[in-house]
Amino acid sequence: MQENNSLQACAQPLADIREVLEQISGLRDRPAGRVRLHLPRLDAMRVLAPKLGQFARDYPGVVLDVTAPSTLLRAGSTQDSFWRVY
Repeated sequence: MQENNSLQACAQPLADIREVLEQISGLRDRPAGRVRLHLPRLDAMRVLAPKLGQFARDYPGVVLDVTAPSTLLRAGSTQDSFWRVY
C-alpha cells in the first residue's frame, strides 16, 4: 500500500518535468541570441531597414545590434582584404 502511495506522490512531479522538457525541446530549433552587424549607412538604409520588421517577426529571439557609420575604411592586403566599418 505504501509503495502505491509513493508512486502516486511521484506521478505529478514527473508529469511536470516531462511537460517542461517538451517545452524546452522546441527551443533548440529557434534561433536566439545577439547578432552584431557593421555595414555602411547606405546599405543599412536601403537593404537592411526594409527587412527588419519581417526579420523581427520571424526571429523574435534574435537581437540585432546594427552599427552603420557614414565612413568606410578598407583594411588588409590585396591578397586578403576585407572591409572594416568605423
